[in-house]
Amino acid sequence: MKSNVDELQDVENRLKTEKSRRMYERYQTIRLHLMGKPVQEIAAIHKRTSKTIGTYIRSYQEHGLDDLTMKFSTGKPPRLTTEQQAQVKLMNRSPCSAGHNCHEHMKCKN
Repeated sequence: MKSNVDELQDVENRLKTEKSRRMYERYQTIRLHLMGKPVQEIAAIHKRTSKTIGTYIRSYQEHGLDDLTMKFSTGKPPRLTTEQQAQVKLMNRSPCSAGHNCHEHMKCKN
């Protein structure tokens, strides 16, 4: 098992090379935790909830630094259903691109 000093050095090495702002923040959270800062203070520094900070710390304690990496961010769900999205896509197509023989009746630009 690594000493607290070794763990702190590992985190600081990752901080030097990390390009992702979100991962940098997570590593910084662990660094502050290893330095003895309370969860509430870390949460205030990063403007996150204590629950979020606790999740990062727990994940680190159980699985190490590699478990802090971003998994999958779903983002905001779409407002339109899949069917509605298909209808909008269809409405945005010209008659010619939809396969209608319109060259005889109207001037289409492809």
